[in-house]
Amino acid sequence: MRNDQLHIFAVTFLASAALLILGGTLHGQPNPVKWEVSSSQPIATLKAGSTTTVKITAQIAPDWYIYSMKPSKNGPIATNIRVPEGQGFKLAGRISGPRPTVKFDPSFGINVETYTGTVVFSVPIRATSVSPSGLRLKTSVQACNGQICLSPKTVTLSL
Repeated sequence: MRNDQLHIFAVTFLASAALLILGGTLHGQPNPVKWEVSSSQPIATLKAGSTTTVKITAQIAPDWYIYSMKPSKNGPIATNIRVPEGQGFKLAGRISGPRPTVKFDPSFGINVETYTGTVVFSVPIRATSVSPSGLRLKTSVQACNGQICLSPKTVTLSL
């Protein structure tokens, strides 16, 4: 091989190896946020018009964080929890959670609100009819670790 061919081969090989390693790390990495949903009252026993509070727990891996539910015009993607229509349930009030940590984020140039560790959200639910299929909630979240932010991910939780 000539020197210029060797150089092109080496650069191509190193670039391919870097992409393979980076891609494998990001795609093979487990989701840093694990979700659980619970209710003190069985959802199937709710009658139309009755309410209950569903607890959604986010277990965030060490060194990772998610953003609060407070939307920001020029900031990060806020955590979102919603009750999809057409299943016999609707949101019966404001979703609440713990007080987030507020800190300045130089990437956005503003203060941002984040959660780490275990976070429990309380979701008030009203039955509009009895749903034999149960209750589904959708959570959308973006997880970051100070070096990278993963693409926002939507997860369906079922009771």
